[in-house]
Amino acid sequence: MRPKMVHPLWVHIPAVAVIAGTVAYSVVHGRVSSEVAVLAVMSVFYIGLSVLGDELWARQETRKTFNWLSLFDEALAGFLAGTIISSPGDTALWLMPVCAVAAGAILELARTYRPFEQRIVHEDTSALDQQIRESRAVGRPWLYCDVQNPWWMNVIAVVSGVWLVVAGVTTYRDAAWLAAVLLAIAAFLFGLYGGLRTCVTSDGVEVRMGIFRMLRIRTADIATAELHTFSPLREFGGYGIRYGKGIKAFFLRGNRGVLITTLSGRKYLIGSDHPERLAAAICAVIEQQIR
Repeated sequence: MRPKMVHPLWVHIPAVAVIAGTVAYSVVHGRVSSEVAVLAVMSVFYIGLSVLGDELWARQETRKTFNWLSLFDEALAGFLAGTIISSPGDTALWLMPVCAVAAGAILELARTYRPFEQRIVHEDTSALDQQIRESRAVGRPWLYCDVQNPWWMNVIAVVSGVWLVVAGVTTYRDAAWLAAVLLAIAAFLFGLYGGLRTCVTSDGVEVRMGIFRMLRIRTADIATAELHTFSPLREFGGYGIRYGKGIKAFFLRGNRGVLITTLSGRKYLIGSDHPERLAAAICAVIEQQIR
């Protein structure tokens, strides 16, 4: 039976121990304050993020590799704890994060590799192929759009944008230039709403992030397009617009997409929830160009 969690939770024991120890120290010495409460809430939040990131890393492993991201919560928890219980210049300020990270590194090294078998369902593209052929036969323009729009992308765009608008309005009287910068950033974030959209036409392939065009490849410049499976964290260090191994990548979730190689040798990876359909549409463009 496949385990629900691939990455073991005990790797996060050092971060939890630092938080629990700091809270206990503050209670015993009567130093409970709002700072301690903020420390606890922030640390729990970032430990949760670290658990999520580590699980994604472990599921993308094909062999045991050291996950540096797993040390994020130890470093942050140790730093926050050091600022709470130590005074300026005290060795605890740097000693706590160092010890926490060292303990986390030892546990990460002790972690064993647990393979995760991803279930891949290959889509049938015959209906799409037929639709494109019929459109081309009568000379009718055709369009295929692929969308990756995870909920967290819209949350970041809206929540962060609203927060920056509020901050910009409240600081306008004291610092108009700062308010302008904050509002400009807010407008940019609002513009990201809608996620990643890839449109394929007889003229080429266009990739947009929200309202912003990120990539445009003309039909005449495309050499090949093929299905590609990748590791977002290990190969590219995250999600979004990324560079790695000579490839410029665009993806917001998943680990499958279409790798496009241009006649000049440039490579672009476009993530997709329906990579077979996207590949079929792009291959139709290439076939049309050859004819």
